[in-house]
Amino acid sequence: MKKWIYYIALFFVCTGCDMTLLPETHITEEDLVENLVDIEKCFMSAYIMDDAITNKINCDWGLADDIMPMFENDWGGVFFYLQDAREMYKSQWVQYLYAGFYSSIAICNETLYQLELCPAKDSAQWSQLKGEALALRAYDHFSLVNYFGRPYYDHPETNLGIVLKNEFSLKEASRSTVQVVYDSVLSDLNRAYPLLNSDAEAPARFSKDAVTALLCRVYLFMNKWDKVIAEANKLIGKYDLPSKPADQFTVINGEGEIFTLDFSYNKYGFFSYLEGYVATWLVDAYQEGDPRTYNIIPGEDWVYIDGVLNFIPNGKNELYKLGKTYKALRIAEVYLNRAEAYCELGEDLLAREDLKAVVGNYGGDVSYIDKLSGEALMNEILMERAREFVCEGYRALDLLRKGLPVERYYTEEDPDTEEPQQIISIDDFTRILPIPHQECYLNTLIEQNPGYPRDTKL
Repeated sequence: MKKWIYYIALFFVCTGCDMTLLPETHITEEDLVENLVDIEKCFMSAYIMDDAITNKINCDWGLADDIMPMFENDWGGVFFYLQDAREMYKSQWVQYLYAGFYSSIAICNETLYQLELCPAKDSAQWSQLKGEALALRAYDHFSLVNYFGRPYYDHPETNLGIVLKNEFSLKEASRSTVQVVYDSVLSDLNRAYPLLNSDAEAPARFSKDAVTALLCRVYLFMNKWDKVIAEANKLIGKYDLPSKPADQFTVINGEGEIFTLDFSYNKYGFFSYLEGYVATWLVDAYQEGDPRTYNIIPGEDWVYIDGVLNFIPNGKNELYKLGKTYKALRIAEVYLNRAEAYCELGEDLLAREDLKAVVGNYGGDVSYIDKLSGEALMNEILMERAREFVCEGYRALDLLRKGLPVERYYTEEDPDTEEPQQIISIDDFTRILPIPHQECYLNTLIEQNPGYPRDTKL
């Protein structure tokens, strides 16, 4: 048992360099762990994904239109704004997103391997652990494929996705297609669901409801509208929207949470300080008094005047969305998923009711929604998603999966322009991330995304 713990620790030390090519941590039969408690303790490290989530958030706003970089000091965001392919290729944001999720996948795979060797297969604990490992592996693969592969509607059977890791292997590997990755994600989730038998640790660990919410999201990305509705129906009515929405990110296990990643071990939580400004168009899209704006405050620049430091308003808006947990799946998303599905199916009345449930929960006027239909209704649903999930790592993927351009209404000097200053088409290669520099060096079989360099030297 000590050998496994040592190797898991070694894995986290090495993961920034090894990417999907893992260090030699595989457990042989002489190291067999018969105690499910010990297996569970090791598996829990698969949920430690603060690097993966933090950098997912960074990459998402770098690819989107809702957050403008601090041009004076945030070169990570500036490189994305400039669509600098070489710098994006070497970006630590991209590297840590990639390595963080693959770290979790590796531990899930090792857990599944150990469980098959463990003699206690007839126990509820064994089933629960296997279900969690399958579900979390699906979450990780799904998170990766949508940043490194083209959207599902765009020829998933031929477009490359990611390296699919469904078993332990030290061998180099090529990328699977987007379709194959999605098939694997659905397979893992459908296998996980009947195995999960406890929600005692929910929402901090996967449960049946968490699998249902993730299936609802996956089907949304696949444009499987009837299935989105079917999965959403299992959850809506079971979970309440938060009664104190302004506090939902400052508490652990609050209302409306279905699956949460607990980063309370990290004193900075999952959000600390956004090195960027909320685009003015998004700030203006909130109704007055919306509690979601309480974390958005006017920005200031440090300016020395006659040797004295002054803080001068700069017309920009900073976001301090602090929290010890990342609300990975919550009921507000499920409502908006179902609203979008209803709208796509022409069921505008039902779509409006779901949209009003979310908007109304924040004390907003919902009467305007009754006047919306068709494209206007869909645009408002997407706008509500932008408001609801600001700086949580959703906006870029929403634009991508809907086939919409990125339109940036800001420049370095002006946070609020009348006309878009950048329009990035849906086919632009910078809409998806490059395979990181380190992975290209380590894995000679991996193919780079078009438009990006592939340097095999560190």
